[in-house]
Amino acid sequence: MTPRRHSPLWNQDTAEFAVSLTITKASTMNSHTNPQFHTTTFSIEAESPWEKRKIKKFDDRVLLPEYAARKLRFPFGNTWFRILPAMQPSKHSWMMGIHSLSYDGGRFTHPRTLRPDMKSVFDHAFSWAKKHYPQSLYGRENKKGVRLLSDTLGLCWCITQMNGKNVARLILASGYDSSRGGDPGIAHRIWSATCRRDEDGNLLHDVIDPLAGRLMCVSKTIPEGAKSPIFHVSVGKQPAPIAELMSSMDIEEIKALRPLENTIQQLHEEEEWQALSRLIAPSTVSLIRDSIKG
Repeated sequence: MTPRRHSPLWNQDTAEFAVSLTITKASTMNSHTNPQFHTTTFSIEAESPWEKRKIKKFDDRVLLPEYAARKLRFPFGNTWFRILPAMQPSKHSWMMGIHSLSYDGGRFTHPRTLRPDMKSVFDHAFSWAKKHYPQSLYGRENKKGVRLLSDTLGLCWCITQMNGKNVARLILASGYDSSRGGDPGIAHRIWSATCRRDEDGNLLHDVIDPLAGRLMCVSKTIPEGAKSPIFHVSVGKQPAPIAELMSSMDIEEIKALRPLENTIQQLHEEEEWQALSRLIAPSTVSLIRDSIKG
């Protein structure tokens, strides 16, 4: 039996082309010798089979939305920047350590980043899982387990040049120190570069000093045959006074500068529960919530 083909349909609202192919039930066929077809409709989209699927945007909620756009990204090649000292009345140094928690498709700031005595919903989930289902947790022997512990990040302000203009940007990068193997994160490499000392124990350069501080550079390359890029952090030779760099900045860029802790986003508890539900089954999340209430 020949399928009946309808003429192409053109959706004027969405401008999407589709062909509706309907196969009717072959009621006249002999059920013992011929297959029976149920009515089925196929929609064939006018999209190339080789077209790449769109990747969902990573939901990074470490920084407030207005500052997330100021995050400095490191493309291939050299990225030069000048680190800025801590701003008053901040209690933090020029680089602030951040604890972040990750879930499927995103991450957010652990509450203890700003309030050391605070716990996260993920902490309760970790304690509950460790007691009831320890085999489900991520570990060296279980790489496919659920990871509920925080990762370390480093955050600092810098001045860099974009499109010929000096702009204020935030460096938010991994603070991993390579203590468990692998390479250290970019933030840790930057911090280490500012601490380098000579044979007498003196700082090679006071990279952060407003007058004598230097430019720094993150170089991103990928060796032939390698699957992932490598990063190298270096310090410039000549002093780069901050006042000179800021003298050519737009006033909007200068006004954007503020203490690091004022750029960080903090989720409400209910938002943390929602994030946890994207990492483990909602039914398990309900059990954990009930255990806390009890």
